[in-house]
Amino acid sequence: MQIDEPIWTSVELGATCGALMARPWYADGLRVTSRGLLPGDLFIALDGVPGGGHDAAADAIARGAIAALVHGDVGDTRDDNQRLVHVADTGATLRLMAAHARDRAPASRIVLTGGADANLLRRMLDVLSRERRDMTAGEHTVPLTLARLPRSARFGVFDLAYGDAVADVALVKPHVMMVGCAEGTEIGEAFEGLAEGSMLVIDRDRADASSLVRRARRRGVAVMTVSLGSRSDVRVLKLTEHAQCTCLSADIDGVPVTYKVGLPGRYLALKSLMLMAAVKAAGGDLGRAAMALAGLGAGRDMDDTVRPAIGAAMRDEQQTGRAPTRALMLAE
Repeated sequence: MQIDEPIWTSVELGATCGALMARPWYADGLRVTSRGLLPGDLFIALDGVPGGGHDAAADAIARGAIAALVHGDVGDTRDDNQRLVHVADTGATLRLMAAHARDRAPASRIVLTGGADANLLRRMLDVLSRERRDMTAGEHTVPLTLARLPRSARFGVFDLAYGDAVADVALVKPHVMMVGCAEGTEIGEAFEGLAEGSMLVIDRDRADASSLVRRARRRGVAVMTVSLGSRSDVRVLKLTEHAQCTCLSADIDGVPVTYKVGLPGRYLALKSLMLMAAVKAAGGDLGRAAMALAGLGAGRDMDDTVRPAIGAAMRDEQQTGRAPTRALMLAE
C-alpha cells in the first residue's frame, strides 16, 4: 500500500490537543483496535470499543503502532513508554482531531441517515469507493471516520446511525444530507444541524418528506427530491430490467444520464438514484459515478456487504409498513 502523505503527525496532534510527545513521529493510519493494526498506525484507546481500549494499548505497541493515545493505565509496554501519548480524555481528543481533519481537507461531506436504508446506501458507497470502515467503534464511528479523512480528500461519507446524531452533524458540518425511505428517529434531531447553503437529498416517498422539505427550505437549505416516479428533481426517464442488471435513463436534477446498475431490481435502481443525486449535490463527477455503479455486482465485496444490507433494508421497511414496492409502484 502506498501512502502519499501521513494521516497524522506528532506536531499536528500536539497543536490540536496540546499533548506532549516524547519524540516526533508520523502515522499512516488510525486504529481503535489492535486487530488489523499495521506498523506505523496511530492507536487510540477508546473505552467501550470491542477489542480496543486501554487493555489493547500494549498489544498495539507490540504490533508496531507508531504511538498510542491513552488516558489511563495500559499495562506492560515493554519499555516502549515513549510511544504513549497521555491526554485527559481520548474520546474528547478524537473529536478535536476530527474537527481538525474536517477543516484541513477540501472534501465535500455527505451524511447518511434513515436506519437500514442508510446502512445500505453507505455500504454501496463503500464498495464504489473501495473503502473499508471500522464499524466496531460504536458512538465514536463518525469522529473516527472524520479523523481519518485524508488531507486531499474530495469526498467524505458519514453514517449517523452509530452515535449522537445531533453532535455528529455539528461535528461533520455536512454539505449534503441524504435521507432515504426507511424511517429513523435520528432524522428529526439531526436535521437542525444543517446549515444554510447545504443540500438535503431526500426520498420523495417518505411519509414525512413534505414536512422535512418545508423545514429545510425555511432554514435556507436547498432540497433535491428523488423518486422512481415523475414528480421529483431526480427521476427515471426509462428503466429496463435484465436478469443481472438494470439499465436506466434518468434526469439527475436537470442533467440527463444513462447508466447501468450492476445488480438487478428496482429497489437498487432507486438507491442508485439517491447516490447519483448525492454525487450531483456534492459537485462530483456523474460519469465516474455511473461507471462505478455499472461494476457494482462485481467482486467479493458484494457478498460481504451490499447483499446482506439489501435484505436488512427490505426487512426493515416491511416491518415498519414502508415496503420498497410502495415507492416502486409510482413508476409502473
